[in-house]
Amino acid sequence: MDVTVLVLMLSLVAAHQEGPPVIKEHPSSVVARRNDPVTLNCAAAGAARIRWFRDGEEVVTSTQDPRSHRVLLPAGSLFFLRVTTTRKDSDTGTYWCVASNSYGATRSHNATLIVATLSNDFQRQAEPIVKTCIGDSISLPCQPPKGTPQPELTWFRDGRQVTNSSRVSVSQAGDLVINKVIKEDSATYVCRVRNAAGTRESTPTQ
Repeated sequence: MDVTVLVLMLSLVAAHQEGPPVIKEHPSSVVARRNDPVTLNCAAAGAARIRWFRDGEEVVTSTQDPRSHRVLLPAGSLFFLRVTTTRKDSDTGTYWCVASNSYGATRSHNATLIVATLSNDFQRQAEPIVKTCIGDSISLPCQPPKGTPQPELTWFRDGRQVTNSSRVSVSQAGDLVINKVIKEDSATYVCRVRNAAGTRESTPTQ
């Protein structure tokens, strides 16, 4: 092969390899419990440096501040020793990584990190003792504790999940509605809510 042609081919290969980094693995959104460890993945080919951003601000990792609980892993992923959510500092937000080299920079897709929380106290719940008359209608209120993400709500009757029927249903607000009460409706009712942070149960109603 002619030396000139070989040099040209090598030059074309080198030119093809030169350029900004290519993101090989984008971070994915995640919901995590407070104080749990979490990793947001990021991998790029041809990157000389990888930085992380949250809501437009660069993330400070243990490399810049040894007190930080956020660690930049060798491959470029962001590792949280424990996710936090306080008035002063919260890890909740929209994240992305930026891989760069001398030819430019490439930004990853966005990923949302939500720190799950769930308060202990129900905002509204039924009284422990409920009295009604046969044939009347009754509504047992249940407004869940404040939480992120919004907790899922389920009603239980004597330990078994309540299913909607022509007489019994759960309202959009979460209340248990019983129409035309019959004697067999006498039971113990509990409203249970849950999200990634845990589970809470209302005071049993009889």
